[in-house]
Amino acid sequence: MVKNRFDIELGFYESLAKLFYCVLLSDNNLNKGELERLNKELDKHIVEADKHNLFSTQQGNELIGKKLGELIVANTDVWKVLDEFKAFKIAHEDLFTDEINTKLWKVVNALAFSTAGKNKSEIIALNEISLIFKQH
Repeated sequence: MVKNRFDIELGFYESLAKLFYCVLLSDNNLNKGELERLNKELDKHIVEADKHNLFSTQQGNELIGKKLGELIVANTDVWKVLDEFKAFKIAHEDLFTDEINTKLWKVVNALAFSTAGKNKSEIIALNEISLIFKQH
């Protein structure tokens, strides 16, 4: 089934929520400071699907927040959502330019440092994410 542009862009932002969820919950702990840091980083490193975006930056960030909330409430497995992010990234490689990948890496790295520095779980998550960006 061919997806329309709206569905692809919606999937893009939902996949970003999955990426951020993986880092935020890799240690099975989430605090207010980490969510505040995510919002700050998203404002700092504006991530858009492409220059012909159907969603504004604010709408994209709201979509990320909504999906992130759903994942948190459902207590979704971190590694499952990382696999889903990877599958979306492979299927829509054109959306993940070098510039986008660099911005995403800056955001996930900042999230890992958002509280007391990187812990073992976050280092493992960052390593897996790094492999995804390097392979695809």
